[in-house]
Amino acid sequence: MSISDGIVVKVGRLAVVLLVLLVWELLSGWNELVPGIGDTVRALFTDVLPAPRFLANLWSTMWVVIAGTLIAGVTGSLTAVALGASQFLNAAYGPVLNALFSIPRILLYPVFLAALGITDSAKLWTAVLTGYFPIAINGIASVRSLDPILGKLGRSLCCSPWQMARHVYFPAAAPALLVAAKIAWSGTFLTVIGAEMFAARAGLGMILMNAYTVRRYPDMFAAAALIVTIALAGNMLLGRLERRYALS
Repeated sequence: MSISDGIVVKVGRLAVVLLVLLVWELLSGWNELVPGIGDTVRALFTDVLPAPRFLANLWSTMWVVIAGTLIAGVTGSLTAVALGASQFLNAAYGPVLNALFSIPRILLYPVFLAALGITDSAKLWTAVLTGYFPIAINGIASVRSLDPILGKLGRSLCCSPWQMARHVYFPAAAPALLVAAKIAWSGTFLTVIGAEMFAARAGLGMILMNAYTVRRYPDMFAAAALIVTIALAGNMLLGRLERRYALS
């Protein structure tokens, strides 16, 4: 991409942000329940961030999202290599994975609540399942599309299964796995926030829901804006890692 193209892309992104802010400000003037940008920013710095338990709520959400994404990344990558490299395993379990992927993972949260109680563990396992499927399914497709000659070459050199996975399958699936990691991060983050809005002892979603319950709409919008900012920051970081890997 040339320098001029890069500038055009950045200007386009900035235009989208400005358009969103403009629509937000227009909605605040049309609906009294929607606070303006200024009121939201004020609520963020005077009510939400200085709250006594804000850091505890932030930590409760972030460690679950990060740990859930990492566990999903490891287990999903291993599943991708195992099923992608084996025609038998893919035929036996691939359709099962695709069928389970269609189930909204948030529906499992009440099940984990019943089994584990209102704990971070219930949020964590819901997050893991949310991130696992896109990583596994995208990785399987990437490994299956690998040139068969590479697999035959590895076997002719008497490579062990671990050597095949390390030097052939994982590098081949890495671009798709990084793309899937962005999807998994976003899905995991949204699922955890939704779970916290449903039932939780701490978390950013609980802050948002509590503000809505007591009709503190500026605080609610401030919490929502903070959640969106964190989600976008994580997505941008993973996107940078993806581009760096593509250039390496």
